Amino acid sequence: MSYVRPSGRVLGLRIDRVDYDEAVDAVLAAADERRALRVAAANVHLVMEARDDATLAELLDRFELVVPDGQPLRWVLNATGDAKLADRVYGPELMRRTAARAAADRVPVFLYGATSGVLAALSKELVRANPGLEIAGTRAPGFGDALFRDADEDVSHIRASGAGIVFVGLGCPRQERWIGLHGIAVGVPCLAVGAAFDLLAGVKRMAPPMLQRTGLEWAYRLATEPKRTWRRYLVHNPRFLVGALRDVWRRSS
Repeated sequence: MSYVRPSGRVLGLRIDRVDYDEAVDAVLAAADERRALRVAAANVHLVMEARDDATLAELLDRFELVVPDGQPLRWVLNATGDAKLADRVYGPELMRRTAARAAADRVPVFLYGATSGVLAALSKELVRANPGLEIAGTRAPGFGDALFRDADEDVSHIRASGAGIVFVGLGCPRQERWIGLHGIAVGVPCLAVGAAFDLLAGVKRMAPPMLQRTGLEWAYRLATEPKRTWRRYLVHNPRFLVGALRDVWRRSS
């Protein structure tokens, strides 16, 4: 298994030191070859979920590409390695750029996750932004037991659609588990892009650019969706901070 650039470890999770262009190039190359490529956009939430769940960590370690979605992950990578990253690889922006390249290269895409309403809005917006983009199919599998129980049927449906790239928006860590278990069977690049479906569809608003640049996007999410996100940020973030500082100190001493 080879990576576009060297990788590092953030609290045990491998993160690849890639930028947007390298990540998109890797996805389109795999799509052209009809080759499986499992891609995760890692943020603090995913790192801590993997730290608490050895099975998830093992699945993620098999992904061909794990990009640094969160600014804190980029900062830790830059503090502990020679290859410096000028920017993170934000999941929604990665999806936007990949869709643009897919339209230009005539690669059909499949949208898997969310709800039927979000998928309809997302499909419309992606085609509007990328004339010529072919949506090979969409599927809203739900978020309960059926998601994994019916996975073989869903994989067959995706393969039959002729899609060359699959965007998966099931929320963290469901989407990473699904891709980890079924991405090879899908046989083409599968990208876990999290909140990208809601954000690009216009269902939810992105955090202001300043908060994104300063690593405070979590504060915006907490303020706008407190019931859904409070545990993720108020429990995971302090644990990540302590662990990351310990990692940086240990590697620099």
